[in-house]
Amino acid sequence: MQSSHASSTRRALASAFAGLTLCGAPLSAQIITGFETSDGYTAGASVIGVNDLGIPGSAVWTTPAGFSATTPIASSANPQSGSLAWRLERNESTSGAVASRINIADAGVDFAGTPISLSFGISINSFSPDTTNQFQIYLGDADINPTAGRYWTTIIFSNGSFFLYKASVDGTANVPVNLGAYTTYSPLGSYITFDMVFDPVAKTYTSLSLTGSVSSASFAATIADERLPWRPNLAGQPGQFLTLVAGGNDLIQVDFDNLSMSNIPEPAQASLLLGAAATGLAALRRRRRAA
Repeated sequence: MQSSHASSTRRALASAFAGLTLCGAPLSAQIITGFETSDGYTAGASVIGVNDLGIPGSAVWTTPAGFSATTPIASSANPQSGSLAWRLERNESTSGAVASRINIADAGVDFAGTPISLSFGISINSFSPDTTNQFQIYLGDADINPTAGRYWTTIIFSNGSFFLYKASVDGTANVPVNLGAYTTYSPLGSYITFDMVFDPVAKTYTSLSLTGSVSSASFAATIADERLPWRPNLAGQPGQFLTLVAGGNDLIQVDFDNLSMSNIPEPAQASLLLGAAATGLAALRRRRRAA
């Protein structure tokens, strides 16, 4: 039978770890979805109209005006993990450009506070090599223009390589940073995981890494303190729309999976909670030895 003191120590330990979760430590995320049935998706069905249960609040996939709604779907063909992934495909029979959007404004991520971590996996399965900007990812305003507008980040796959966008020095445009060829990290059809941190207050990037089955690379030194692509000369704050796009002259099949986003706690707050957890664990071990 466990003592009441040991029991209270365990409760304190649990509270400390719960505090880490609540403050946004890497133990949890405000947004975490694998596009699974448990997240509200149906295999083989369109994602348009799905309210993603892995994203708190109201987060429904919609089609921007002027874009095709025939894709994407929740696909079982090539998930990074689990049984489903978000799949966008534009082929010869697709009419117009393809895009889908989800608003994460109700998800609880604080875009006016601590740094934000963003992670996802991408698998480019096939693409038309004679076009550009075949797959585009925007987090920010509802408009779609990599060189203008206000975004927390923009990442574009173009002619076999990935590009991250940042603000130009004079703030009059958003400009690309070449992250290297897709096949440097993984063969086509195999996933690359993006892990990024940005500061929503300073409007700067903090770190970025790409990890694939062949190799990985860190761009922390390259992008640290670079301005986010929200055109500093434009007034206002970026929105909180995640928009995924394939252009009207592009042929591409891409899978997107394991999206997560969370605030990173201030170092002092995280250290305090970790210290409380460590103290509780040490006390519990001492009492077990004494028993």
